[in-house]
Amino acid sequence: MKLTPNQALQKGIEAHKAGRVKEADQYYTAILKVQPKHPDANHNMGVLAVSVGKAQLALPFFKTALEANPTTAQFWLSYIDTLIKLNQIDKAEKLLKEAKKHWTKGDVIDLLEQKLFLSTEAAFRQEKLRETQSNILDEIKLQQALKLAERQAQDGSHVKAKRIYKEILRKFPKNKKAILGLKALSYQHSSKNSEGQDPPKNETEKLISSYKKDQFKKTLNQATKLLNKFPNSVVLYNIIGTTNQSLGKLVHAIEAYKKAISLKPNYVQAYNNLGIAYQKQGRLKDAISAYNEAISLKPDFTEAFYNMGNALQDIGKLGAAIEAYNRAISLDPYYADAYNNKGNVLKHQGELERALEAYEKALSLNPDYAVAYNNMGNALKDQGNLGEAIQAYNRAISLDPYYAYAYNNLGNAVQNNGKLEKAMVAYKKAVLIKPDFAEAEENFLILETQLTGTKVTKRTSHTENDILTLKLSERPKFQILRAI
Repeated sequence: MKLTPNQALQKGIEAHKAGRVKEADQYYTAILKVQPKHPDANHNMGVLAVSVGKAQLALPFFKTALEANPTTAQFWLSYIDTLIKLNQIDKAEKLLKEAKKHWTKGDVIDLLEQKLFLSTEAAFRQEKLRETQSNILDEIKLQQALKLAERQAQDGSHVKAKRIYKEILRKFPKNKKAILGLKALSYQHSSKNSEGQDPPKNETEKLISSYKKDQFKKTLNQATKLLNKFPNSVVLYNIIGTTNQSLGKLVHAIEAYKKAISLKPNYVQAYNNLGIAYQKQGRLKDAISAYNEAISLKPDFTEAFYNMGNALQDIGKLGAAIEAYNRAISLDPYYADAYNNKGNVLKHQGELERALEAYEKALSLNPDYAVAYNNMGNALKDQGNLGEAIQAYNRAISLDPYYAYAYNNLGNAVQNNGKLEKAMVAYKKAVLIKPDFAEAEENFLILETQLTGTKVTKRTSHTENDILTLKLSERPKFQILRAI
């Protein structure tokens, strides 16, 4: 049945109130396709964006709603409130002046002024608090602090370097080295962002296209050639970094990311990618530091929070890892990977019920998520629910017939259920898919020894054809290795 805009609006509001965000979004979007300046649909889309942690995206919707109908008080309230949340106080104050042209007196203006006063007061207190906080010079000497700032700047940690220089200048306002260090960082930032440093858009798109087709050597060669023409291109250095990383050349990748960051100190994608490269090297503390830099520059950087969770999990800081995954989920409620990895941490902590809830949420968002089914099977097996665990493993395998780990886990579950022949078949398939899968190989040999009564020490024989006709699916742990 075809709905009028008003009917669609009511349906959207009902879904919105019930927490069915996707459904509400569909109704509001449908209205805006027909009436792009529909005030209520624009306003509600803005409110929806704020509710899922994407306040910046809400601003153009609120602007359109106000332009279409400046007499609705709620439009002003929502717009100004969101600017305050984003700490855009100057813009909020300008908008308040504009609001006074339509609302000269009354509760609306009083409420807006109160919100602005509170936010300005909070910002003032925060600044005062920063001024009274401990200074790095309380812990180390001046020369050590200056050297540390220099080293941080050279490593690409410009946010930390600036912080150290500012703390030095709070105690020694005329310190020349700190003044010059800050100026150098500011100059570097402004000079490296001049026009013409990057290749034309069509050239960049060609590189990204070949990268997405896994033509890594071709991408690297083309990007390196372009670098001769555009030696200060941060985009090219980041592409060279991601390509080297895909080729397993992590040292070269890190060099390229650092160069990109030295050219553009606020390049958040390069910091995120640098973190991934460090993490693949096993340099987890360096990875966490890089992710922190990315987040300090872009507090709503969902992928950096997700990657941070992975690194914290690897380093054994499980509580902090869950916090990072929760932050990623708060920014993107449809982030299935974050729910899945959160489930893994909860399982490791013995919180099996909560882990299962996380896996179920991941699967509700992505019903074809084989990895989540496998992980759910592991949690169910730990609970002693072997029947349900076997179902989960089989579901994972039906979605990904080359999932070696799911076959091995299925073998463990059916063996515990007393079905030894089926376990043998599962282990054999795991090794066929992944010939270097030591755990599955060992499980197979132990079980074969048990069944035959003869100790088996040789690797299970596989024909060349068996191995060549099977492939192992890639499951990247990191999100998102962006080329730009």
